[in-house]
Amino acid sequence: MEVPSPAGLGMHSAYEQLPQEMGSDAIKLLICGSGNGAHAFAGIASSLHGTEVRVLSLYQDEAERWNASMQTKDLEVILHRKGQDTTSVTSKPSMVTKNAQDAMQNVDIVVFVLPAFAHQVFLDALKPYIKPGTILVGMPGEPGFEFQVRHVLGETGRQCTVMNFESLPWACRITEFGAKCEVLGTKETLLGALKTTNRSIRIVAVYRPPNSSASVFLDEFSSYLENIVMCPEPLIIAGDFNFHMDLVHSNCAIRFKELLETFSLSQHVTMSTHISGHILDLIITRSTSDLILGPINVTLPISDHFFVECFIRFPSSSISTKSVSYRRLKNIDIDAFKSDITSSVLCSDTHWSNLGDLSKQYSSTLTEILDKHAPIKTKTLVTRAKIPWFNADVLQFKRIRRKAERKALKSGLSSDWLAYRKICNRYSALLKSTRASYYSDLIGQCAGDSGKLFKLVSFLCKGPNVNDLPPHDDPVLLANKFGEFFVKKIELIKDSISDIEVNPPYSDTAAPAVELDSFSPLSVEDVCNIISTSSNASCSLDPIPTWLVKSCLDVLAPSITRMVNLSIRHAYVPDDWKTAIVKPLLKKPGLELTYKNFRPEGEGVAPQKDPVSTLQYLLGPLPKLIVSGHLVGVQLMSVNAYLHTSITYGQWVGWDGKPLAEAPLFYNGLTESAANILSSVSDEVVSIAKAFGEKTGADMSNVEHIYYWYMRCYPQDIADKTNLYTAIQTNAAYQGLKHPVKITEDGKFLPDFTHRYMTEDIPFGLVVIRGIAEIIGLETPNIDRVLTWSQQQMEKEYLMDKKLQGKDVSTSRAPQSYGFTTLESIL
Repeated sequence: MEVPSPAGLGMHSAYEQLPQEMGSDAIKLLICGSGNGAHAFAGIASSLHGTEVRVLSLYQDEAERWNASMQTKDLEVILHRKGQDTTSVTSKPSMVTKNAQDAMQNVDIVVFVLPAFAHQVFLDALKPYIKPGTILVGMPGEPGFEFQVRHVLGETGRQCTVMNFESLPWACRITEFGAKCEVLGTKETLLGALKTTNRSIRIVAVYRPPNSSASVFLDEFSSYLENIVMCPEPLIIAGDFNFHMDLVHSNCAIRFKELLETFSLSQHVTMSTHISGHILDLIITRSTSDLILGPINVTLPISDHFFVECFIRFPSSSISTKSVSYRRLKNIDIDAFKSDITSSVLCSDTHWSNLGDLSKQYSSTLTEILDKHAPIKTKTLVTRAKIPWFNADVLQFKRIRRKAERKALKSGLSSDWLAYRKICNRYSALLKSTRASYYSDLIGQCAGDSGKLFKLVSFLCKGPNVNDLPPHDDPVLLANKFGEFFVKKIELIKDSISDIEVNPPYSDTAAPAVELDSFSPLSVEDVCNIISTSSNASCSLDPIPTWLVKSCLDVLAPSITRMVNLSIRHAYVPDDWKTAIVKPLLKKPGLELTYKNFRPEGEGVAPQKDPVSTLQYLLGPLPKLIVSGHLVGVQLMSVNAYLHTSITYGQWVGWDGKPLAEAPLFYNGLTESAANILSSVSDEVVSIAKAFGEKTGADMSNVEHIYYWYMRCYPQDIADKTNLYTAIQTNAAYQGLKHPVKITEDGKFLPDFTHRYMTEDIPFGLVVIRGIAEIIGLETPNIDRVLTWSQQQMEKEYLMDKKLQGKDVSTSRAPQSYGFTTLESIL
């Protein structure tokens, strides 16, 4: 197979070496699907050096058809780009199969390039073979992709890197199945987000032109830092700053270092990054960041600058969720509880002579009655790292700053922006002074007490308490192994001191001449006295807590007395009494994972290759991947969910039912009314993102109005950028595309409401967005209008009485269909 050089795709020659920098072996890519996007991606990625591309097709006989085509032909991808010559690449994937196990062998990255309704089938097929650390990419993932991955893959999905992108990178179509595909247009940028082992990261790319004013840049960068340093995610700022950081007497470098110190930021590059020998390209993180940066290497000279590379490792998340199971024990009606015990088999006239049977009956009866009066409930909690110095004054000033920001964004007046920046400066100063005052007071309270001071320093510096155990499948087996280990340890200690002679201690007190040769049976009164005077300490193995036993002692004492006396009489202890909960403690954090030393066990598995750079290489230089913000933001920016549905609604909502002589153009024939409803729906999507960010603190900066999305994705393809209406109408990438229609017997046209613009973009798009809005508690009248009309045409029920409670919600990818009904659960 002839592999063209990257220049054939308009790539920089440095791309040819990029895979070797990401790993010594080839990139193993699995493309799921065999449609237009899958053909384009398979052709482009297969043409690159250092890639092994496989295709998994589960639809009918398409794998066989593609394989048959590859026997005689290569796959040609023709690339059109406005203002440039048409180019083409010729290649072929290494494998096209319908066998998921073969397709997944040692795969690094799986890209789902297929309709959202097919994701479930492919995830089910791949589930047994997906390993922790695999990169899973939805392109487009469409709304609900992450929810579905978490639901289908379970724990394995949590240990994978999940990426979701707003759309396909190209407008493309197959002209000959398995042999030829045409890319009609390529987006300039493609917005996405990733979640790797439950962590998100904010990456800021900066470029300062060398001839720009250093003073102006420092002032503007300072204003930018005031906001960005408060983002909840780990922060990395990288780029070409054009300050000579290696020159200790450079005034600009000194001022820049002071600026970073002001915001508690650290710069990590210490080697020359320019052919002139200076350090111009920087990597900056928070000084208190929990990110772990690997060795920073300066490698390929792509121009007069070098690549600056490093690995980023994530420790456990400071913001995470946990499931908690509990019982409402305080709500138990004690009289009713005792009444149920009295009427149970435990307190019947049965003469219990077998201790094992009585013990089991005691546990099962009390457990059953407890489940009746206080059933186990489970809820998900968000565990956040507490900031002890963040007091009411700081919170109030934060609200004032947010109010000023909203006012400035709404008005756009320079006076409002100036006022906002002043408030930001005051807020930043308040944060520093409050934090300094809090810790100064803590240290001041230790004056004259060095022991107390050392304890305080140890508390401030140590990490969270972790009590993890070695990996195991059976907790009982693990506990027994711990028991065997400690028994052997005691025996070794005994052996080591067996040769030491020790004189017995001398005592002039004679031992009492009393022998214990029998046990007297206990009375009910004896048992009541012993239990009443004991502590309320309980074990989770107890059928009911000790305080509840005391409350019901008058009805339980006879059974407990009977069990104790049977045990003494027969010298027998039931097996369930021999079970204990063992919680070994770590001697010291960070030690090797053995029975004598434990170290905390990570929650996820890092991918073997960097997700963003790997995918960027596979796609080529365009579209430029912009990976930022929360995955929910990318779900909201899967614009097909409301682009297709809103245009369809605008075109056909007033249709009189008569066949048309021609099929209307979908984009280029857009009406102003359809553009207006689309714009209104997009406004509501932006409002959903804003409310979600305010309620959760998640970064939703990746959500924008659809007009700006068009300007970002198709800057060279749009002829008239006046407004949304003209932008869509004059987009060359959409030239000639028509509304989905059905042809009548007399050659006329009717709308086809069974097309994927409805059957896919409603349940796997608009319903998901509406579900997120419902969880937030935000009204969306325009989305509701489009959704209500669309479900009528499809004869489906999603939105009923202004809530997602219709019978067909379970067939959608709304978060509610997977049991995600709170903001915490969808985070």
